[in-house]
Amino acid sequence: MKSSLTLRKLLETEYEITDKGYNDDTCLRYVGDEECFYETMRIEIEKKWGRGFLATQQRLADQLDKEGKGYYEPRENGMQELLDRYLAENAPGRLGENGYSVRVKISPEKRIIDLEVLSGGLFAEEPIPRNSWVYTFLKGALDNIPISCEPARLRGKPIESLIYLHAWF
Repeated sequence: MKSSLTLRKLLETEYEITDKGYNDDTCLRYVGDEECFYETMRIEIEKKWGRGFLATQQRLADQLDKEGKGYYEPRENGMQELLDRYLAENAPGRLGENGYSVRVKISPEKRIIDLEVLSGGLFAEEPIPRNSWVYTFLKGALDNIPISCEPARLRGKPIESLIYLHAWF
């Protein structure tokens, strides 16, 4: 089966089937591991939604792509630059001290609906507490810059999306 971003997003948004990347918590792989994982997933998916479900979804995704209504990734449209500028003006003397990844959930109407801050970047296991001064500071920073992002699109319509920004201070 040929996978596409549109197919993955259809499965994720409409059926809550996510493939966050095969990972057995090691960097070691044995020949056949990934095939076994995906075969197990296919069997379980077919048990729940029926035989041929994935092929039908792939045809739908291919058709949406052909019509220009497939999945289009969200865009931050300069928000990173605005955040960097805000930090340079409001966190002087601290720039570059610590790195954070800011995961911003935006609505189809381009509003921020949730925010998580990860210390150390994208690979941090848990977001920092929402009552911490870092979270409060970054939330305030985002409240003070224009939100110019574009949400992702699927089926030709905007959908709830995640935008990742980075902060060093």
